[in-house]
Amino acid sequence: MRATSSDDFVRDPIGNYPSATVACFDATGGDLPRRTLDAERMVGFFERLARLGAPAVLIAASTGHGHLRTVDELRQWFGVAARAQLGRTVRSALLRPEDGIDANRNLLDALRDWNYPIVFVRPGRDLPAAASDEQVAANVGGVVSAAAERGFAVGVYSIPDVSGVRLTATATAMLIGAPGGDRIVAAKITESNYEQSTLQFLTHPGLRRLKIVQGWDPFLARALRDGPLHDDQGRQRCGITSGPMSFAIYQYLHLLDRAERGDWEEVQRAQGAVTTLFESMQDDPARFADLQRAKRIMGLGEPLLGSVSPDSIERVLRALEGLEREPDRRRLAMSLDLMQDGPFHDRLRRWTNVDSTTTVAELRTLVRDFVADRNWEQFHAPKNLAMALMVEVAELMEHFQWLSIDDSRAIANDPRRRTAICEEMADVFGYTLALANELDLDIASAVFDKMLKNAAKYPVTEYHGRYSKDATTPPVIANPDNRSNKV
Repeated sequence: MRATSSDDFVRDPIGNYPSATVACFDATGGDLPRRTLDAERMVGFFERLARLGAPAVLIAASTGHGHLRTVDELRQWFGVAARAQLGRTVRSALLRPEDGIDANRNLLDALRDWNYPIVFVRPGRDLPAAASDEQVAANVGGVVSAAAERGFAVGVYSIPDVSGVRLTATATAMLIGAPGGDRIVAAKITESNYEQSTLQFLTHPGLRRLKIVQGWDPFLARALRDGPLHDDQGRQRCGITSGPMSFAIYQYLHLLDRAERGDWEEVQRAQGAVTTLFESMQDDPARFADLQRAKRIMGLGEPLLGSVSPDSIERVLRALEGLEREPDRRRLAMSLDLMQDGPFHDRLRRWTNVDSTTTVAELRTLVRDFVADRNWEQFHAPKNLAMALMVEVAELMEHFQWLSIDDSRAIANDPRRRTAICEEMADVFGYTLALANELDLDIASAVFDKMLKNAAKYPVTEYHGRYSKDATTPPVIANPDNRSNKV
């Protein structure tokens, strides 16, 4: 299946624009007074988000201090994102009018070469605080027109916490009527008053074809409920672009899944857990949270121009620990531990290592619901499941092919390979559980029974420290460097 193109977004913004976009952190290294982008760490972060199924990523949002970076730093960040293997995850970039039209044209040329399908533009920080809608539209319009000329789909962005000036629904309608306005597909709204921002975009008659993207996270559940009410065909008109999604990816994927099912009570409760963490990073209730605290917890570095205090980190971790529902705590801890090697990895594992509290029945239900929601029971004949299971086992074996015993054990110290192996094991176990569901087998009883048989077949007195009665040393394996038989 091909990736969605700029023209696909323009042809049908509501139908084709991604359901959710991660406003990405910027992985940083180096020292003050100005830290640098950690390119390899950044690529790893992007690719982990993509493997989990993030529909889109946004580069240069305020989540990653995009508003503080130089033009050259933005160009580097956009280029690093282009290196990441993202599959069908859509790349998008946020541009700033205050950089000037020439700088933005150069960035747009680079983004086109890197195959970005969509760019966003917010009001410039060079606007006066009392700027009129006409002034805002004129300020944003030059970059919108330049992007449209180069074939991009275009999004517009209201985030007065950063720009100092709102982009209103009226100003957006002006932009649609100006040069390049026919390529505008989405309006992203990050404001603290839903009725005065998001709702006005949804109800404005001149914006009926646009996807309206909610960015102030406590309003996400409401926006997702309202979205279908403001489309003639009842489609989901609202999307998400979320900074907290950078540190809460597992929770947001769960939230989106429940929204698709219409389980609004669960959406609200899941969002409430995110809001608790969001508020733990919020020093002023009227302003967006300082998400750099979560970035530090994840092991993605310190803020571009400063450092995160230990007290502010502890405040976030206490909020996580105090969440009422264990599944919320687990999903959020897994998200914060996405890189698997951050400075708080060991502490987060207390909430992510849930083998001791999860039953086989819960896992079977998880697999059963996943299959039923997609009407895949028709494909799950035992033969097909057994064959799929063997394919996944082979994919697991590939990670260890040609390795020595010591090398195969050392994989545990490589976070990227460890994650890939864990995913393959999950596939193997998932198909095993699906087969147990299809055949109505009690898998726990089967394991207990088989281990009793194994204990009788391999008594400790005869097999302690050996793999057969006659063996006195470990089996000899082929030299892993002798690969003459490798196909």
